[in-house]
Amino acid sequence: MHATLLQLFGKQAVIQKVHFAYLGRTFAFGICREDALHPSISGNKLRKLYGHFKQFFDGSYKGIVSVGGAFSNHLLALAEACAINNIPLQCIVRGEEPKHKAYTLKVLAAKGAIIHYCSRTDFKTLREKGLETVYGNQFADYLFVPEGGGGLMGVEGFEQIDYTSWEAYDTVLCASGTGVTALGLSSFFNGDVYAFPVLKGDFLEKEISEILGDISIPKNLKWFPNATEPNGYAKVNASLFSFIEDFYQQTGIALDPIYTGKVMKSVLDNFAVKPDAWWAKTMFYHSGGLLGMSGFRKELAFLAEAYPQFFVD
Repeated sequence: MHATLLQLFGKQAVIQKVHFAYLGRTFAFGICREDALHPSISGNKLRKLYGHFKQFFDGSYKGIVSVGGAFSNHLLALAEACAINNIPLQCIVRGEEPKHKAYTLKVLAAKGAIIHYCSRTDFKTLREKGLETVYGNQFADYLFVPEGGGGLMGVEGFEQIDYTSWEAYDTVLCASGTGVTALGLSSFFNGDVYAFPVLKGDFLEKEISEILGDISIPKNLKWFPNATEPNGYAKVNASLFSFIEDFYQQTGIALDPIYTGKVMKSVLDNFAVKPDAWWAKTMFYHSGGLLGMSGFRKELAFLAEAYPQFFVD
């Protein structure tokens, strides 16, 4: 593995203590700034890629193939990591080729990735029945990395975190998409992990059980399904954007409206009655994903100066 990538996987995030005035009180808690580890390969994406790259270098693969949407944080991080190691990358992107390329697609092309646009019908088949059902043996010599860097391989990288720096905290809060981040954190952190899914429904625990097979879900992992508002993936409203701006103005920390912003607001709304002593021992895991702001340039214009890459055509 390239020394630059090894060094990146070994990076440790700063834990920033914040004070945030909201709902008539001031919340004081910690934030693990994994979003600040790298401009593109940051947060949970960095952690979830570790096991997959380890598998790649232990094998004899021609390259890597993965799937995702046109705004995928995962594909963006994967393209950056593959470019560091000169690994051929094939990206299967959900939907027809757009006339106007989003930031992610431009970066994928610039980093040398080959993009295959896949109809939503075929993409659904791919998700449910596997890559071969749509593409046959086209990628037989490639390592397949699941959407979002999921699966058990996606858990391994969370062991790279130095949890001795977390000893002041009893509880970690995190946003959850595939559930792998929550599983990874709860597998190696001794305290409680509270996971807030950004997808509507109560199915993640079942999906995680299927990934684990005979392995039990860690007892310190606690799920809070359907607790985000507005409920549903990429559902937003004016209240959420106002919260993200207020949080940024008070703390200097950017949140995105898809994952971290929505979950941070939901956490504070749901646990507002918790005493100061509880919050003092609680930390929010900032999983990155700031690419999500690129789809809401008008609403998040106050972040344009700090993150210009997400606000250009």
